[in-house]
Amino acid sequence: MKHNLISRLAAAMLLLCVIPQAFAAVTAASIMDGLRAKFATSKNVEILFTLRNGSENVTGSAYASGACFFFETPQLNVWYDGKTQWAMMRGTGEVNITEPTAEELASTNPFAILSDYSRSYKTRRLADSVGMHRVELTPIAKNSGISKIIVSASIKTGNPDAVSVVFTDGRTINLKVDSFKTVPAKPAAFYRYDKKKYPATDIIDLR
Repeated sequence: MKHNLISRLAAAMLLLCVIPQAFAAVTAASIMDGLRAKFATSKNVEILFTLRNGSENVTGSAYASGACFFFETPQLNVWYDGKTQWAMMRGTGEVNITEPTAEELASTNPFAILSDYSRSYKTRRLADSVGMHRVELTPIAKNSGISKIIVSASIKTGNPDAVSVVFTDGRTINLKVDSFKTVPAKPAAFYRYDKKKYPATDIIDLR
């Protein structure tokens, strides 16, 4: 009986030692690194999302491979090959070509922050919401144009759940992930604007 009591006390003490260490291991950096690893190991992903910009909600899809991505909504198509971005307004057919800054990338692809978050942002772990880890990122550079970014990731799967970008001018973009899955690789040309496939009424080169 005495032996059983000692064994139980020892087990309880072991749990008291292990549990705090397990919780301590989940930091803002580990959550962000886990998200970055999701994209890195998946290599080619398809994301279905709902984007709220002000009072407007739009649904869309995105494909990402490393730094490259393609976003499509009813209003806008965006291609990015890791350096150059083409943004096409579908209603007018106008295409703007840029070499976007980090702020501009965050406007079109909030997940772009994952590639260099540790160099560009300070991280702080927020209280978990239901089933979600949450991290707040604040830019290190004072003139980034971004006030803060809040990222949510599923505790169970580690998949991205939502990204909210708050800009210094008061604008806010909220992206909710509806689906995240690995897909077959796309050719490099998939992430570049093809004027034969999408004829433009006007091409404005802002590089």
